[in-house]
Amino acid sequence: MNSILVGFSKEGSPVISGETVFYWMDTKGMPLEIINESLRVNSAGFDVVGFIEAALSSKNFTYQKIREKLKQNIDEGVREGFLSDLDIVAKSKGWIK
Repeated sequence: MNSILVGFSKEGSPVISGETVFYWMDTKGMPLEIINESLRVNSAGFDVVGFIEAALSSKNFTYQKIREKLKQNIDEGVREGFLSDLDIVAKSKGWIK
């Protein structure tokens, strides 16, 4: 597994590796809702692209399944824009057609 901290957001908040978040969820059984809330309370976030890449490489998840999990954990005010941007990235990465 890579380093837990992969950088900082534009606002200076820590960004946790998506691979680490996926490991916590998939291997340790922590619900994504709890991970996300814990990060939010501590003014941190996670690398969503790295999270999706880890999930897809596990072969246990499709892009649509992961997208739905993420959708459930995004504040309603930013959901549409985030999901639209995520789908653009997904197309560029070949996760969807």
